[in-house]
Amino acid sequence: MQQYRLLRNNIESGPYSFEELVRLQLKAYDLVWSEGKSASWKYPCEFEELVAYAPVAEDDLYSTVHHHENSSWPRSQLGTYTRKYVSVILPAREITSGATDEGVFSANVTESLESQLSHQNHSEKQGNRIYIAGALILLLSFGIYFGTSGKRSQQKNNESRDNIVPEMASMVANMPGNNNSDNNLFTIPPNPVLEFASLKRHLTIVKSDYSVGLFGGISGLKLSVTNTSAKPLQDVVVAIDFIQKNQVIHHTENLLIGSIQPSQTITIAVPESKYGVAIRTRIIGINGLGTVIEY
Repeated sequence: MQQYRLLRNNIESGPYSFEELVRLQLKAYDLVWSEGKSASWKYPCEFEELVAYAPVAEDDLYSTVHHHENSSWPRSQLGTYTRKYVSVILPAREITSGATDEGVFSANVTESLESQLSHQNHSEKQGNRIYIAGALILLLSFGIYFGTSGKRSQQKNNESRDNIVPEMASMVANMPGNNNSDNNLFTIPPNPVLEFASLKRHLTIVKSDYSVGLFGGISGLKLSVTNTSAKPLQDVVVAIDFIQKNQVIHHTENLLIGSIQPSQTITIAVPESKYGVAIRTRIIGINGLGTVIEY
């Protein structure tokens, strides 16, 4: 159902249905707004459905009156005419005041709004400065706190470390079976695995060219073993793995070198094999450490 709003004597009312609006006895200079259809307020006679229920409004009341004043009609028949001002109010969009002399009211409103906006902007800027200053002070406080906390923590760690070392030395010295006269010193038992790995770093193996048979088998292979350490090495055991085409080890040959002096290179011949198409060499024993091999 179509709804209408009525603006009479600068007072807006409604919404009304068509029947309710007609019962209000529309006047020529009432203003009507049709919900969903109107783009501006109009006189009732400008609506097709309201033409039969409202008087016709002159397009220009002043021109009509002025025209009659200049006519030859007697003034007694013209009656008294006064100029009217109409204030147009759009629903929920803007509010306009009645006519004022020389626009004084509009100027005062503009100056008041500008003053309020200026004061608001100044207050916002001042508030922002306070927030920024507070944030900087807070960050500085956090920095000082964590800086001093870090120093105290580091100092405590250093003190704890200094206290732990003497305590550990004292515990080791007081262990059962420790007959060391110097309680501040203690010995670590030897580790054969670590010792063997340390010695093995000083041995290098270089393979010579060798021949591979048509159906497998290796011949003509020689190995050059060099001691790069500053001490002689005894009972060096070199393992040679003979590898088949399927990457599986067929068998392993172990060769023993009795002694290798510092910076010395010893070349040994590897016995021929009827199996294998490739070889891999490994150091598995030095100074009686590593894999135990009996010969």
